[in-house]
Amino acid sequence: MPTLDTVTNYNTNLTIKYHSSRVPSAQQCKTLADCLELAKKAVEKTVSQLDTFISQKKMDPLSRSIFKHHFRFGDLTTDSLPETWIDDLKKVRRVYAAVKQGLNQPITISDAYSTELKAQQANFAVNLLSNQLTAANHPFFNDDVVYVRTTGTLPGGLAANTPYHVIDAHVNWFRLATSQGGAAVVVANAGIGTHTAYEIKQTPRGYVKPKKNQIKDPNTNKWTANQLGSIHINFQMLVNSTKSPKITVARTIIHEATHKFKDTEDFAYAWYHPAEGIAPAAAYNSMTKGQAMDNADSFAYTAICLYKRQLYTKMVDSLYS
Repeated sequence: MPTLDTVTNYNTNLTIKYHSSRVPSAQQCKTLADCLELAKKAVEKTVSQLDTFISQKKMDPLSRSIFKHHFRFGDLTTDSLPETWIDDLKKVRRVYAAVKQGLNQPITISDAYSTELKAQQANFAVNLLSNQLTAANHPFFNDDVVYVRTTGTLPGGLAANTPYHVIDAHVNWFRLATSQGGAAVVVANAGIGTHTAYEIKQTPRGYVKPKKNQIKDPNTNKWTANQLGSIHINFQMLVNSTKSPKITVARTIIHEATHKFKDTEDFAYAWYHPAEGIAPAAAYNSMTKGQAMDNADSFAYTAICLYKRQLYTKMVDSLYS
């Protein structure tokens, strides 16, 4: 894993950390600072609009459609908000308020390397009686997306080049489903040869990781901001005006800031990039309201939608600025 060994204090609010072999240009540093300011403005505007919605107990049709799509709020045929909406808006506001406070303090943004997120794999056998894939001390967790391969013939029911979601993960075994949280694939036979479950890690746009030797709060099962490291953004992929509009980078900063300051989850992603072949809208659209209200992309997209005053159900990077 490369060590980010160089620090630039770009201004009083922004410190940029990177590897000496991958030095961001002066233009990239300026773009990153501009995107951070844009992210701050979007979040500040979102908090302000939420305060208005909550105090007036009313919301315009466009904003209602934004919250319905990205947070799974229910249908309304009137501008007046029921108490259930008010309660949920207050919960959403608490996340944005924490992000607003965090982004307006001196902040470090670090470069993200694709090699910093290691793709895991494990050889497995099949327990037909319990429909389990057995692998001692395997590295997978529930909801991890894995693929399977073999030196011979895969067990019946499993197919190569097919994404599976890990479910029922135990230290020495797990099951696979074809959708997040779905029913376990029924494995019909043991197959022939050595079978391997493995991850394919996309080059990350950004991430936040816990610092070393940290333990989640046992009461909330959440990290605190102090336990989490800096926001990481892939400078080469994103902080380049010829590749990604600034609003894309701002959205990524907001996404990662919700992880950093409120430990949100990644239940699903809404963004779409044709060149990367990634279009996970089906998983995004199938989230429950509870999942959406703890989902980083839901917060990031809602902030951008409210800031731009437009409902984006997904964003294709080349189609907006």
